[in-house]
Amino acid sequence: MATNTNCTNCNKCGTNAKCGCADSYLTTPLPCPTPIACPAAQICSETFDSQCITYTGESIICNGVTVINTGDNVHVALNSIVEYFCTVIDNLPTITLVAGDGITITEDVVDNNTEYTISTTGVKKYIQSFDDIEFDNVTITIVGTDLAACGLLTLGCGGDAPVITLADFTYNIMFFDPITSKWISLMNEPSLLVTVDSVTENISFYINSGAGASFTVRITIIG
Repeated sequence: MATNTNCTNCNKCGTNAKCGCADSYLTTPLPCPTPIACPAAQICSETFDSQCITYTGESIICNGVTVINTGDNVHVALNSIVEYFCTVIDNLPTITLVAGDGITITEDVVDNNTEYTISTTGVKKYIQSFDDIEFDNVTITIVGTDLAACGLLTLGCGGDAPVITLADFTYNIMFFDPITSKWISLMNEPSLLVTVDSVTENISFYINSGAGASFTVRITIIG
């Protein structure tokens, strides 16, 4: 609003009428008539072409590649950024997961994250250790229900894919010698006898070497 300070009274027709204007504030009307809505406000008083704005900072480098140079205008800089990231995305390495026999790969996609789970559906390894075992007429038994819980194979391949029995598994039994700090196999010892119960599916290892000492024994069953 503004005030006209040049207005003076004059004797017009014998009256005290104002000469051309009133001694009062002038009010600026609203910019938009109602009921028509006003357009969205422009927050900037001026706009500039992107080619007329120059970047004056230090050159911007990403992974050893100069993406924006000092002196580039905004138009060039924006195109350089888009080109760089499009090139990176186009050249992302491809990851291929190949499952072998008895291996299953499952894929779980949640939003932008992909999780792969690798599990075995075939060969399993059962391991159990026993402390203070004397090799004098001793029997160590692996319970069949424990082997089943481990998920050892129940079917094989070859011929008509016969049902596998525990006699088809691979066994290894070793003891730890504290003097030499080595694990020593008992599989070739004549004092070792391995038996498989076809009913309970228990596997027993009978040892009668008369070693005269106690050892830690470790049994491995693969099937």
